[in-house]
Amino acid sequence: MIFLKFTAKQMKFRLADNNKTMNEFSVSAKDRQFQFWERNSLSIDLWSEKAFIQKLGYIHSNPVKSPWNLVQHPIRQLN
Repeated sequence: MIFLKFTAKQMKFRLADNNKTMNEFSVSAKDRQFQFWERNSLSIDLWSEKAFIQKLGYIHSNPVKSPWNLVQHPIRQLN
């Protein structure tokens, strides 16, 4: 849960720093104004190194795939 909170805050800061709109992440909840992750996300135990590598590859490649198309290439140097 800490990872989700941390990454959501980082995404919010980056969007704000780059003057990007956050309307698509807006929610009408009592405890939050924006939501980046699913409320009850599915956690998966990583029982082996092979499973870890598979999940890491999925996370790494997911932003370049449809419907997200968040980046052109999965490797990008951050400023």
